[in-house]
Amino acid sequence: MSQLVEEIPEIRLSWGSISRAAFAIDSLIGLVTEAFGAALVVVEICILFTGVVSRYVFDSPIIWTDELSTFLFLWLVMLGAVVALRRDRHMRLTTFTNWCSPKWRGWLSNVAAPVVIVFVLEIIVPARQYLQVQQSTELITLHISDGYRVVAILVGAGLISLVALLRLLETTYWRDFLSALAVVGAIAGAL
Repeated sequence: MSQLVEEIPEIRLSWGSISRAAFAIDSLIGLVTEAFGAALVVVEICILFTGVVSRYVFDSPIIWTDELSTFLFLWLVMLGAVVALRRDRHMRLTTFTNWCSPKWRGWLSNVAAPVVIVFVLEIIVPARQYLQVQQSTELITLHISDGYRVVAILVGAGLISLVALLRLLETTYWRDFLSALAVVGAIAGAL
């Protein structure tokens, strides 16, 4: 019995180191994602401004601006979803959780993270198939593979699932982590 009591603090200590490592990785992902996202916003604004001025002021449209802006927009959306998830601003059903007590709200957040992970991972297989189809497609004005645009879906989905997992590891203990996985596993098994 005394051996069991001695092991419990070690589990908490190791979980604490896992939480700290998850926080460090999450912070790094946030820093890189936000920097790329901010750069994409600036580039997107410049491209769209150039396209509008060339079309409506000089009556000489630059065709590649439309294609490049849609190309970059998908990257911006996927990176924006990662940033929003990290800041707890991503769209989700919060009405029900706001009615709950703080204890239940925390537990429901623990259950929501694996649900996000499962649904985002479900996107990866079709996105990979779509990437295989689009790799051979060349963008008309940019003369590059459309696969570079589609890979944004895979990168975004991977980062979203990783951030959700890291957030779960940062904010929970083993017991809460395992209970959340059990609930999501039971629901997935029932479905």
